[in-house]
Amino acid sequence: MVRYGFALALIALCACNREAAVRTRDDIAADSALAADLALANRDTLAIDSIGLPAPATKIPADTDLAGSLEDKARPVAPTPAPAPPPPAPVVAPAPTRPVVTAPPTAPPSVSRPAPRRRVSDTCTSPARADQEACMRTLLASADMRMNRNYRALITEMRRQEGIKPGQRDPASVDRLRVAQRAWVVNRDTECRRRGKGTEGALWARPRVKCLAALSTARANELADNFTRVMSR
Repeated sequence: MVRYGFALALIALCACNREAAVRTRDDIAADSALAADLALANRDTLAIDSIGLPAPATKIPADTDLAGSLEDKARPVAPTPAPAPPPPAPVVAPAPTRPVVTAPPTAPPSVSRPAPRRRVSDTCTSPARADQEACMRTLLASADMRMNRNYRALITEMRRQEGIKPGQRDPASVDRLRVAQRAWVVNRDTECRRRGKGTEGALWARPRVKCLAALSTARANELADNFTRVMSR
């Protein structure tokens, strides 16, 4: 019975020796590499837990002795302690508020308005030369109104009788009338200056216009007579 037990033990020992002899260096290296990968995976997992971000992949050098350093790599890596929270900011008491002082309402900017036009009586009573000239132009426009109206009516009728259409050149008769009218205006102004020389004084506009208006009335009557003669042809 003892011999049978010894024989069984001897057979088991031989079987173990044969199994141990079957494992090659490649098998051992594969196991070592697997263990190293597991260790690296555990370390990366700890890094992820500590900072909340994936850690960069670790590259294993080709000449690393995996079998020799397996024990060190298999040790668990202590987790990185989380950073301490920053100290609370000191509480600063709010500064006392100052009463808001409202500025008094400012008056709206004045809108510049054009100066009022001076009345005819104002310019005619001013001895300034510019005022006297303005007075004469205003009064003369009213005095010459009838003369100018008769002059335009006469030209229109003369053009119509000559068969002149709008935009065409005036006939010779109208050209002669225009030349005569311009010459009459020059003679009128010269005559009234001659009559009032030395007697008009500083306020010369009114007496000058009185003379001009009298001559304009006479000329307006002449133009009206010419218009009647043209219409009767």
